[in-house]
This record gives sequence, C-alpha cells and structure tokens, in this order.
Amino acid sequence: MKEIIRVIQEHVGFSIRGFLVVVLAMLPSILYGILPKNNITIEQTTPSIYMEQLENVSRVLFIIFLIVIVNKNMDYNKPVYIIGMVVFLLLYYYLWARYFINGRDVSYLGKNFGFIPAPLAVFPVVYFSFAALWFHNIPAGVAIVIFGICHFMNSYYTLHHD
Repeated sequence: MKEIIRVIQEHVGFSIRGFLVVVLAMLPSILYGILPKNNITIEQTTPSIYMEQLENVSRVLFIIFLIVIVNKNMDYNKPVYIIGMVVFLLLYYYLWARYFINGRDVSYLGKNFGFIPAPLAVFPVVYFSFAALWFHNIPAGVAIVIFGICHFMNSYYTLHHD
C-alpha cells in the first residue's frame, strides 16, 4: 500500500506543460467547431463504430494522462522532443491556416501534404507523441499510439470514402 501511495505522490498531479500541450493543439479545432464550414460534400462515415469509439476513448485517455501524470524526478530539458513538437505543431497550424484562408472549404481537410495522406490526422499525433516522450509519460504514449491508428484510419476513410 505504501508503494502505491508513493507512486501516486510521485506521478499524479497537474502538469501545466501537459495542459499547454493539449490547449495549443486544440485551438484550431475550437475555431473549426465554431465557424461554419463550406463545400460540405462528404458524408461523415467511419470504417466501424468500434474504431470510432476506440478513437474517442483513447483521445480522452491521452489528454487526461498528459495533464495528470507527471514525472517529478526527471529532467525536462530534451531539445529534440521540444523541436519535434514545435515543427509538427507549426505544420499542423499551417494546414489549418490553409483551410481557413481558403474559405473553410472542407475539401482542404483531406488534401495530402506532399506524400502524406490525411496530414491533419498525422501531424497532431506526432506532436503529442513527442510530448509523451518529453514527459517520459508511457501511459500517454500508449494511448496516443492507439488514438493515432484509429484517428488516421477514421479520417482517411471519411475523407476518401466514395
């Protein structure tokens, strides 16, 4: 029992860094939810209801894990992880800017970025993966991998399903 209490004391709390990581990635999605969309021609479908549910559950879990699991005995100074986060967050913002600048035309949500299909599903997952590595947060990393697979499959299917 003492070991459980020690683990909780060392690894559960409020991570301001985790909170900021989540908020920074959610900003474009908030605008997307508020502002009207144009040129809606696709029907919202997913490969399976189970895949969609797994995506949603893993999303909630990784957000919670990033915010409440902290490693108080670690060095946060890992420049490669921070640089990776910045690069993929900026790429993510660029893609959202492309969507908003082009009149919120939903066809821009599915456009490839170079050879990368569904980049709006890929880039935030890579961003969050770098965050989990930076925080040494294994539970968040596992949830992010599950989320990433489901999110990509659901997004790609939705955007490219005839």
